[in-house]
Amino acid sequence: MGSYYWLVGRHNRAIRWWNRAIKEGERLGARPDLARTYMEIGKRFLEKDSRYKELNGISPQGYLEKARTMFHEIDLQWDLDELDRIVASA
Repeated sequence: MGSYYWLVGRHNRAIRWWNRAIKEGERLGARPDLARTYMEIGKRFLEKDSRYKELNGISPQGYLEKARTMFHEIDLQWDLDELDRIVASA
């Protein structure tokens, strides 16, 4: 939902959904989904039109690093490759 709201220009709503996703991902221990949420936040906040520079005191680069660490820990190579593409295009 966060990505949907971001893409339709409802950024504040997207942030609320991402915060929910983070809380639920942590509560449930859903590490792949949590890491992908971190990656999405970092990706969207790095867009040139984004006015957001942090969420919960964490920069976009910080979210991408959190995602990278989790992807390494659970050995998700496809997601690491996607993250590398995001970082290279930023």
